[in-house]
This record gives sequence, structure tokens and C-alpha cells, in this order.
Amino acid sequence: YQPLVTGASNTTPSPQQLPCLIKKSGFEASDEERARLVREAKNFNHLHTPRASLLVLRLYGLAGDRYPMMLAVENWGHPLDAKLRSDDEEVSETVRLRLIYVLSEILEFLNEKNVLHRDLRASNFRWDKQGKLKLGDLSWAVKGPTWLAEGETGDSSGLPMALRWSAPEVVAS
Repeated sequence: YQPLVTGASNTTPSPQQLPCLIKKSGFEASDEERARLVREAKNFNHLHTPRASLLVLRLYGLAGDRYPMMLAVENWGHPLDAKLRSDDEEVSETVRLRLIYVLSEILEFLNEKNVLHRDLRASNFRWDKQGKLKLGDLSWAVKGPTWLAEGETGDSSGLPMALRWSAPEVVAS
């Protein structure tokens, strides 16, 4: 995601201006890449509840009729991975515990909504200094259980998997 802020940075956005994060396809996007953005928008829409607004970035819209195709989501907080790697200031133990607690809430919420994320890593979360955390990327998420039936190879959803971030039990041996 890349920040997109309309208007000057020292002004309050008007009703026509909305600071947001934009994920966009290339100008020469394949049908598969376009389908992935549509699937991600559907995943955000599937999670749209009052509780979700506290745990997942809000979807503002999908511009899919032109190239590049763009997905706009709430611009909230800061990338978690950048903060955890930063040497500027140590993240206190209290804040770390708060992050773990909120992460468990997010995972519980995804489970209740029958969503398997499949790419949980710090770069897919945004956080604020109070230790609030929101999930910001649903590009690899799928609805419903996805596991391999005996004798199958590959992921049953047809999507690639991030093996580096996958739990050992989902990796076929």
C-alpha cells in the first residue's frame, strides 16, 4: 500500500478529500492480478461490521473500470514492521503485550468470520502509539476452510501460499 493524501498536508480533509492507502495494479495488469484485487476488496467487504472497524482497515472503494486498478483503504497508524525494526525508541513491554492481545482479538475475529488469512506478518499490520493494531492486507485471505485433501497437491483455493509465513501444519509434506 502507498499513502495517497489529497490536498495540502497541513489542511483538514474536506468531504471530497480523504487520506487513504492505495494498492494498485500495473497498467498492463493480467486478469489474475485484477482478480486478486477484486478478491481482496470482497474480503474487506465480507468483514465489514462495527467490530471490524476496530480490528481491520476500512475499505473505501475499488476503482476497477480503468487501468491501473486501485483499491483504497483507510490510512491509519503506521506499518508495524517498520516500528519493530526501528532503533529510535524501544517498544515497551506494556505496548508489546497490548499488541499481542489485539493480535489475538484480530485472529479470533477472522475465525468467527470463517476467514483464513494465510499471510500474517508484521508488514500486514498497522499500529498507533497506544498499542492499537489493525490488519491491513487481505490479499491472500480466503473464506472458509482451505486444506489439502489426502492425495492433493497445492492449495485448494488455487491461490499461491506464503510458505515462509505459513504454519507447519498447512505445508504439504
